[in-house]
Amino acid sequence: MERFIKSYLFSILFILGISVVFTGDLGFAAEVDGRAVIEKKCSQCHFRENGKWSRIESQRKTPEGWEMTVTRMQIVNGLEISPEEKRAVIKYLSDEYGLAPEEVKDYQYLLERKDWIVEKFPESLSLAQTVCARCHSFARAALQRRTAEDWLLHMDFHVAAFPTAEYQSGGRNIDWYGDAKRVAKEILAEQFPFETQAWTAWKSKPKPDPQGKWRLVGYQPGVGAYQGTVEITRTQGDSYKETYTVEYENGTKVSGTGTGIIYAGFQWRASVRTEGGQKARQVHFISEDGTRVTGRWFLPDHNEIGGEDVGYKIGSGAKVLAVSPKAIKATQGAISLKIFGVDLPQNPQVADISLGEGLLTTKVISADSNTLVVEVAVDGKAPIGQRDVKVGPVTGEKLLNVYDKVDYIKIVPDSAIARTGGATAPKQFQQFEAVAFSNGADGTKGTEDDLDLGLVKAKWEVREFFRTFDEEDVKYVGSIDQNGLYTPGEEGPNPERPFETNNAGDVWVTATYQPDGARPLMARAFLIVTVPRWNKPPLR
Repeated sequence: MERFIKSYLFSILFILGISVVFTGDLGFAAEVDGRAVIEKKCSQCHFRENGKWSRIESQRKTPEGWEMTVTRMQIVNGLEISPEEKRAVIKYLSDEYGLAPEEVKDYQYLLERKDWIVEKFPESLSLAQTVCARCHSFARAALQRRTAEDWLLHMDFHVAAFPTAEYQSGGRNIDWYGDAKRVAKEILAEQFPFETQAWTAWKSKPKPDPQGKWRLVGYQPGVGAYQGTVEITRTQGDSYKETYTVEYENGTKVSGTGTGIIYAGFQWRASVRTEGGQKARQVHFISEDGTRVTGRWFLPDHNEIGGEDVGYKIGSGAKVLAVSPKAIKATQGAISLKIFGVDLPQNPQVADISLGEGLLTTKVISADSNTLVVEVAVDGKAPIGQRDVKVGPVTGEKLLNVYDKVDYIKIVPDSAIARTGGATAPKQFQQFEAVAFSNGADGTKGTEDDLDLGLVKAKWEVREFFRTFDEEDVKYVGSIDQNGLYTPGEEGPNPERPFETNNAGDVWVTATYQPDGARPLMARAFLIVTVPRWNKPPLR
């Protein structure tokens, strides 16, 4: 009976979002011995079997995965552990029982909080989709490695902790427990085993050193492209301090500082704050050779708001990374072009810069090792298509597009979810963007040679998605501003709405753009506005 009550409370606590014991921030490390904490506070239940802690040393996870495990021990079993001790335990387990770069790369979108990703499943994973991905993302399972026995025990845990899995919608028409055991044995244990060559090899390799200066290029939906520099210095062990400055295409400059920690030798987690006081979290991944880092940053309370970037270590070799603008109209005449890179050739001359047929560099306005500003003469007969950008011996492939006209626009994303809020939970916004395209050289829409011309200033509207009579979702579910940011309505029953229902519903989001001298172009996206998400674990 006691075990049933604990299971019931565990389910209810997570449904209600009692997640305050999540550290929420893996960017700080404590001066505590994680192994000693486990020995003292965990080994009474996870006793040693053949020299290993039971269950603990039968699985491997990301830092977020281990954080969720320790949090569950707090909620269900009453584990008393300080925030410093908890961070130390997560650090130790992530280093000793973590994942290799190869094991993370296909599913890092979940760690980056890209909750809008629609997962696609091969036929070999169809049963796992039914059993696992009905309640949470499949990436949540795929970012773990367990022994065959532990995968089976994990299914037993699911039934004990979440008994409704067997009889809720989508589960009661199948033998959920039987299928779960099959998935554990035939799929998870085979495709995501505890012992792998990738992890064994990674454990023995020298780990990359992130210290130094990095050149950064990135993109934030709703704001635009940005570029800048980051300097990372070690404070102690695997803990670091960072100082950064970036500049957006629109001229906005942002500077700040932060603290970060590296898990498993390559997973960077940091907390940063701008000079204006805006906080953000970073989830990044360092390449095995230590010269490249990729990832995403996001706001703590609004993970949907953030940006993606890639950084290259200064001194690791010359690269051309991006240009602004990224599209040039063939009839434009002349244009100033910015070329962003790292370790670019010094004192480049006009003859050193090549943009392809019909684009002639006429002047180098300014130049340093990170940025070139050049003046370009555009021949009205310049061929339509993608161009490489060459600065001396260094080439950035397909960075620049030459087009004749805007043929159509798309809304990105073309389907999305927003969530009401404002009382018990923050609202979940949705940033839409209108992107212009050229049909490319073949003149046909939707083919491989279509050219992405970047964002356009569109007129945004919300229109009814007709599902039933007199629904009038548009009146209640929220609104969109003229920068494409959708703000959902307030949470809870609305007495002004028929049946006093919530401000939930589904609508079309439309964007209209009129190119100079051409007919208006329109695109639309489908938006579901639903209730708040109270439970926000790191992996969803």
